Amino acid sequence: MGILFLMKKLKRRYKSGSDTWQENNLILSIESSCDDSVIAITEIATKKLLFHKKISQELEHSVYGGVVPELAARLHAEALP
Repeated sequence: MGILFLMKKLKRRYKSGSDTWQENNLILSIESSCDDSVIAITEIATKKLLFHKKISQELEHSVYGGVVPELAARLHAEALP
């Protein structure tokens, strides 16, 4: 699911009746480690987590007994866009 699609989906969800979308400031958080990536969207006012997803590479690296940096970089390049 792409970021733009997700933001449009949230906009429809939070625009019930009034223009509450403009009042709801959101934080887009992206974390990437050696073999994992996580994305989250949080509403600032309520500190409510609206969406989160983890992309793990654990299965791919388990074959080698540990993290292979070159493989991790390629997998990040494929999964993150």
